[in-house]
Amino acid sequence: MLNFIWKRFSYVIILLILGVASFSLFLIHVSSQPEYEQITVKQGDTLWTIAERYEGSHSMTSEEFIDWIGKENNLSTFKITEGELLTLPVTEKAIKHNTDVQLALNED
Repeated sequence: MLNFIWKRFSYVIILLILGVASFSLFLIHVSSQPEYEQITVKQGDTLWTIAERYEGSHSMTSEEFIDWIGKENNLSTFKITEGELLTLPVTEKAIKHNTDVQLALNED
C-alpha cells in the first residue's frame, strides 16, 4: 500500500516537503533581521545629541553609534539637517521614550 502511494504521489510528497522546508527557512531569515528605529531629525538635533538621547538603548560608545549612523545612512559629512530621515542601530522594542508627564498628588 505504501509502495503504491509512493510510486503514484512521490513527486507531490517531495514538492510538499521542499515547500515546507523553504517556507521555514524564509521565516527564520525574516525573523532574524534586526528592526532598526527610524527618526526624523528635528531642529537643533546633532548626531551627538541623538547619540546621547539613545544612550541606554544600545551597546556602543557614542563615537561608534555616530559612526554607525554615518555609514548606514550614507552620510558624506556628519552634518544633519532638519527633516532628514535617519536609521538608528536601536531596536524599536528597546527604545525608552521619555515623557515629561508628572503625576500631581492631591494632599487634602
